[in-house]
Amino acid sequence: MTAPLFDPWQWIRDNTDDAPSPPPTLAALATLAAPDDWPSLPADWRDGLTRLRNASSHPAAGAETWARLVADALDLADAWAPQAFALGWSAVDLFGVDPDWGRRLDRDGLAASLEGRKVVAVTHDAATLSTRSGGLLRHYRRDKPGSVPLWNVGRFATHGRD
Repeated sequence: MTAPLFDPWQWIRDNTDDAPSPPPTLAALATLAAPDDWPSLPADWRDGLTRLRNASSHPAAGAETWARLVADALDLADAWAPQAFALGWSAVDLFGVDPDWGRRLDRDGLAASLEGRKVVAVTHDAATLSTRSGGLLRHYRRDKPGSVPLWNVGRFATHGRD
């Protein structure tokens, strides 16, 4: 996940009575320096992951389950999605779920299978996960007809926030 941005000019405005405005050139540079989350991923993935990061919950998932799934998906996007994408993995391969949330676990992509485990390697056809006990688990990439990316489930298909 991306660290929150620190705006020194906002800090000065918030903490002084007579705060100066930033020079226009510095304001322009700050805009250019803003991080571009997941620059090597397709634009629709970036948009979906951003909407997912900003979504508070899903009604069919418990708060804990939803928080874990979102954290796993965003960690996966940060650490492994660019490599997986380069190897041919699709959004559904990585972030897929059943559109009716939880009715068909065989439609789950890698993120929904993590459950807090960490990915340690990705190849063209599988990802290797480390288990809590120190073992290794393989998640094989396979066709998941009917699966949709997590950010296209229910209300998140059209709304970024609830």
